Amino acid sequence: MMKEKIKEPCENVGSLLGLVMRELGESIMKKKNSQVMMPELKSLKLQLMLLSTSKTIEDLAIANFMFLLMEIIDKVEVLAIEVETLGEVASFESPKGLNRLGN
Repeated sequence: MMKEKIKEPCENVGSLLGLVMRELGESIMKKKNSQVMMPELKSLKLQLMLLSTSKTIEDLAIANFMFLLMEIIDKVEVLAIEVETLGEVASFESPKGLNRLGN
């Protein structure tokens, strides 16, 4: 059943989004650059895209839900980039001077 196939990837996305949002919040509060997991977010988004083939009405509803999760991932990626830009403008402390968004 489709629900069983997407349960774990959706839980992984939710957990990773929570971690990323927490990391971004701490980055702003502590004025330090964050260690955002952009490659992991992109990988999970790809997994969701591969699972989102619809054949029935139920599958279509699940595919719609997964599309919304992918949209949330996109918004969190934009937020992470904006926080990194804020860190550059505000001269946040950067451990070892690395750009952590994979750029």
